[in-house]
Amino acid sequence: MDWSLNKVGELRGHESRVFSCCFSPVDETLLATCSEDNTCRVWDIAHCEQLKILRGHAEAIYAVSWSPDGRSVLTAGSDGEIKIWDWRKGKEIKSLKPKGDVFAASYVDNGNIVSAADNVVSLWDLEAGCIIKERTINAETDYVFGGESRNPDKIPWVFCLERDMQRKGFVLGVSDATIRYLDHDLEERVVLRGHSKDVCCLCMKDDGSELLSGSGDHLTGVWDLRQLQARIVLRGHQNSVHDCCYWPGSNNICSVSMDKTMKIWNGDDGSCLHTDGPGATAKLCIAPCKGLQGVVVGGGENKSLFGQDFRLLLLSSDGEVLQRLQSRAQRRSMEPEVEGNGEKGEEEGEEEIDESLQGMLDELEEKEVLLQAMKLEEEDIEDLSLKERLNMSKSMRGMADSVKGHADEVLRSRFIKLLQSQAQRLLFDIDEDSPKHAQEELERVQSMLGNGNTGS
Repeated sequence: MDWSLNKVGELRGHESRVFSCCFSPVDETLLATCSEDNTCRVWDIAHCEQLKILRGHAEAIYAVSWSPDGRSVLTAGSDGEIKIWDWRKGKEIKSLKPKGDVFAASYVDNGNIVSAADNVVSLWDLEAGCIIKERTINAETDYVFGGESRNPDKIPWVFCLERDMQRKGFVLGVSDATIRYLDHDLEERVVLRGHSKDVCCLCMKDDGSELLSGSGDHLTGVWDLRQLQARIVLRGHQNSVHDCCYWPGSNNICSVSMDKTMKIWNGDDGSCLHTDGPGATAKLCIAPCKGLQGVVVGGGENKSLFGQDFRLLLLSSDGEVLQRLQSRAQRRSMEPEVEGNGEKGEEEGEEEIDESLQGMLDELEEKEVLLQAMKLEEEDIEDLSLKERLNMSKSMRGMADSVKGHADEVLRSRFIKLLQSQAQRLLFDIDEDSPKHAQEELERVQSMLGNGNTGS
């Protein structure tokens, strides 16, 4: 692969260092970031626009995380607070107060979160606002982050944590240069040693087979979690590795550092494939995005010393990717919006609609066809034969026919519109030069919603 990356956009708004960033699990165009300026911001990367500023923390925010349903955002920081936000309304829903600086926090599911404050890891019940389980992390090495003058109690701070979705456990990066593995009950099961300084960042591979770690020792480790040992050590950065991830859709690895560079590594042999930078400022966080075909990188320097450049950069292997993201966003915006019933709030009304649509989908024998179509990217559709695409389109018209007798007209209309939009995606290249049967299929799809007659 040619690693000549394109800077396809930038996000401006933060007023100090950006410490963390992550994409919504339900919309790849939504990015959440948190900063030393005490704010969390939500961005539309397709249009490089800032959507919301979440204010409420008194000090720097170190961690940000999306709820699995994408409705809420979690933030945590050095003021010792964890806040849950309705990000669309810009309102704080709940505030939790563990003891100590909160360096890391993340959703476990929609009702529970995990946090690390100083050297204490806690599982929280969000509805009750209380701690379910707690674990104190003890030092396993003689390394003291900051030295004994700054850390006389030799506290092994937990700087980062990752969820192991396969085993339902948690992985911690600790300031004593170790990595800890806790099970779902927060029992410590494994201690990984290899770094010589604080572990700053972690990234779990989706299948749970591998873990990345970055450290103040300038190294990035690639750990085989089946063998519980380092498979590769990536050497090349000249300062602390602050964040790392896998390049979208590949086994290659990205790392960002205080040395103001981003490096891309071969995940098989550890060779460096590309170095971006050094730039003007330190690179402190990175988030991969399949739709972007690249990553977002943020950071900055202490503003009192080095100025005011706190942009986030959108880097992609495809120079035209934002136009495609904008097109997808436009298609979504054309789907009809449904108001609540007047007795419930807007969010509750939307939730009821979503559940009802899911109920309609679950009753359909061919529901997998629709789910498959919704996952297809443009390039995937282009790889399908015309016959395959026509068959999928006919299946969706059949689904529309199955629900046309549904009593709720609003729900029925919204669901058929979804089927219609996905069928039209499949028939993107049908024109007057196409076979007659293909043109006829497109006509049936285009009339699907208008007259309720799906044809045969």
